[in-house]
Amino acid sequence: LGLDHSSYRVRDTAQATLQLQNSGDFTLAPTVTLTMPDIGFSQSQQVALAPGQATTLTYALNLPANLPVGAHNVIATQLLSTTIAQTTTLLIPEAHIVASQLTSNASPGQPVQARLTNDGGVDATVAYSQTLRDSTARIVAQQNNVTATIQAGALVTTGLTVPTGATTGDYYLDLMGLTLNPGQFFALSHQIAVSGVSAALDAMTDRDVYLIT
Repeated sequence: LGLDHSSYRVRDTAQATLQLQNSGDFTLAPTVTLTMPDIGFSQSQQVALAPGQATTLTYALNLPANLPVGAHNVIATQLLSTTIAQTTTLLIPEAHIVASQLTSNASPGQPVQARLTNDGGVDATVAYSQTLRDSTARIVAQQNNVTATIQAGALVTTGLTVPTGATTGDYYLDLMGLTLNPGQFFALSHQIAVSGVSAALDAMTDRDVYLIT
């Protein structure tokens, strides 16, 4: 009895395979049942095997969105005069949020974006805050206590807009957040080159040379 992956996400379809072989001298016809109690799956069939014959049975296990984190038993039984049972476990890992940079360059009025990816096994509700600072560490844009639900295997894009009138220079996006139940901290800090307003000041006099009188 085996599974096609070592771990799964909710909404996945897991494939279970069961190999049977008749190593005796007589034809056998066991009743084979595969169950996964945590999703209410059960399928039975009678399999006729001639002496020396082998076969593989395949099952599709549709994992519901509310399947909890943890190990879930998959059980195969073969019923003849006695019952033979085999068990394997299907693993659903916790949610895991990864924050990554999307924007490296921007102009005034354009968004500075980051991506939050849930590469874990279950959906995650997250809360995060983000700030955009200029080269003097002055906050020019911010969002506080934003909440979102990110499905397992999915992502969301966050964004702050570079304000109109922002000057040319290096800006810094800082994002910090937490998944809710259980709590996992995630953070991102990266530099963005902003092509904005630039100015130069030239001081001039009305004469090249002055005489002291």
